Amino acid sequence: MIRPSLCAMTPIVFSCEQLRQEDIQHGGILLEPMGRNTAPAIALAALHASLNGEDPFLLVLASDHLIGDKIAFHQAIGEVEILAK
Repeated sequence: MIRPSLCAMTPIVFSCEQLRQEDIQHGGILLEPMGRNTAPAIALAALHASLNGEDPFLLVLASDHLIGDKIAFHQAIGEVEILAK
């Protein structure tokens, strides 16, 4: 199962309780002090995801698209994950 990530252009404030509810462990959130375009952020996320020696599956999406049918979207992601492995 692919864990969703949250990205935003505005400041984000999380409470410890919110992190626990989402089961986000220490080090599970990467933040940059200012936007530097997509490629460096993806590279950092890929490096961070591979630190345990595995070859992780990353799904990189533009954040400004409307997803009308969330169920179909999640099914498509599941199918792509199987193909990628």
